[in-house]
Amino acid sequence: MKELLQFIVENLVQNKEAIQIREEEVDGNTTFFLSVDENDMGRVIGRKGRIANSIRTILRASQHEDGKNVYVEIED
Repeated sequence: MKELLQFIVENLVQNKEAIQIREEEVDGNTTFFLSVDENDMGRVIGRKGRIANSIRTILRASQHEDGKNVYVEIED
């Protein structure tokens, strides 16, 4: 999952070195905390959060095999 999120975000941002993904697992739920360069924040969030919601949808669709809930939080 983390690799999928990394792949998606790398193709959206300009400053790939600033991508940081932290993973936390609590009670079978996995939360990914995503941090990118502030200049790339708009590229990851998109207008009205459409890109961020699309990223979350893709990860939720891929979680079906694992049976875990997956969440993505975008940090400032």
